[in-house]
Amino acid sequence: MQVTPPGPRAAAEAHGEEGVVMLLILVIIVLSISSAISFAMSSALEVSGMRHRADRARAALIARSGLAVAYRALKDDLQLGKGLATQNLETAEDPWYLLGEVEAELPDHGRLRVEVRDLGTRINLNGLFDATMEPHPTSRDFLAKVLAKVIRDLPGRAEDKPYDAKHLADAFLDWIDVDGRTRMGSREATHYKSRGSIYGPRNRRLFSLGELGDVPGVDDVLLDALDDYLTVHPVYADLNEAGLNPNTAPGWMLGLIYLGNSEHREMLNYREVLSTLRERAEGRIFCPYSEEDPCMNFKLSVGEEGASAFPPLSYYNRAFKVRSLAHYRETTACVSAVVERRGAQDVRPIAYEMDCR
Repeated sequence: MQVTPPGPRAAAEAHGEEGVVMLLILVIIVLSISSAISFAMSSALEVSGMRHRADRARAALIARSGLAVAYRALKDDLQLGKGLATQNLETAEDPWYLLGEVEAELPDHGRLRVEVRDLGTRINLNGLFDATMEPHPTSRDFLAKVLAKVIRDLPGRAEDKPYDAKHLADAFLDWIDVDGRTRMGSREATHYKSRGSIYGPRNRRLFSLGELGDVPGVDDVLLDALDDYLTVHPVYADLNEAGLNPNTAPGWMLGLIYLGNSEHREMLNYREVLSTLRERAEGRIFCPYSEEDPCMNFKLSVGEEGASAFPPLSYYNRAFKVRSLAHYRETTACVSAVVERRGAQDVRPIAYEMDCR
């Protein structure tokens, strides 16, 4: 039997079918490889994410453990400290103060730095009021001068800072006092709500500086800046706990020490601030009642022997700010807390935040 070979058309059709098959095979191979790569990348990202979350959790645990280190240092200051400088005064020589100068090295490239500062480095806004929640006679002038410095220290030109220190001082006092009347005698609620306040004055002690955010004229920029100058802890502080500690207050705060008498007071000038910082750098400690070495009378050191400070200088503090910063591999966690030390065995947090400013 004679077989007729396929014609040119049949051969072309067979060749076309082979090309389609080959193309389909190539598409299947490409899709398979793409799926494999996508799956591998997804798995790698998931593993990386899980590892990152685990590292963050470890960093957070390390940061929290830093609080325990701070509590221990504050207790030891009263239990093990010897002499005036470590037990009766808060100074830059106390072990809890020196904690922040070193960074602890931990396994797996972990690091921990714990910083403790007494709240004598800030003005206590709640302490400017008496037991009846009325501001002390000097509180208004003092607070206006503090706010003027805060505004002056803000970056930018003076004409670009739309703040009035005296009006803000009045508003801050109205926010806390309980009389329900402004300095001019009008009703506080009506007066401030007409100027854009949502809730109006609190008429009680403040529990956070954030409560001042509703004061007309206060924006986020000013509110953030206030954190470097003011505190509200301890909430139930009196005037004797409202002032600054000349042994630990930073230079920009030393300029807010208000010295004089009932008729005339002035903030420390630039020369007096530098003199105070120099004495501290030389190892002198400012004490309220002794001239024995290394103690030095602060008012004598600035040439104001007969003057009094408003608020009174604070040499011993019961409230402290703790900042615990932890690094673990590629992650970072920070915890901040305000703690109160009521005795050698009683140190407790009164404010806590899983973040640091």
